[in-house]
Amino acid sequence: MAGGVPGVDRRSAPFWRGLLVGAGAVAAALAMGLGYLATAGVTVTVTGDLLVARMGEEVEAAVRRELSGVLRQAQAEWPQRVQEAARSQIAAVRVEVAGLSLELPEAARTQVERAAAEAAQAAVESVAGNLPVDELAERIGARAAALARERLPQVLAEQRIVVEAAPWLRVPVRLQVR
Repeated sequence: MAGGVPGVDRRSAPFWRGLLVGAGAVAAALAMGLGYLATAGVTVTVTGDLLVARMGEEVEAAVRRELSGVLRQAQAEWPQRVQEAARSQIAAVRVEVAGLSLELPEAARTQVERAAAEAAQAAVESVAGNLPVDELAERIGARAAALARERLPQVLAEQRIVVEAAPWLRVPVRLQVR
């Protein structure tokens, strides 16, 4: 028995002491490193051009999709709404002739309502046909990309994300745009 440790002979005692000291040093260095990592965090550098291009593409696709949907909805709803508005306005129309108050005949009211609905349909189709949806979407997407290119570094610099690397280790991550 060497140095009072049962089961250890004198020749292997320095080995075991060295192993314990080394393991303790590694554990201390690891704890210090993890403590520094949890305090200082990590900075991740991302390529801004890729993010900006992706944002522009997404905005362009969304504008194209939304404008097309709005135009379809307008083509479906506006003629009916105009016809209903015309019906309520025409119902109140009375013509006075020689002291007599006359209403428009039902056939005339129906023709006016139909004409108003057809005019609204033609107007919506004209706007939809002449509206350069693709050109508008491209311009809005390009403008969104330009704004993102201008503001993205500042916005991301202000962001701090905390990643839970382990249940006992939370690492702050900062994003930097290159």
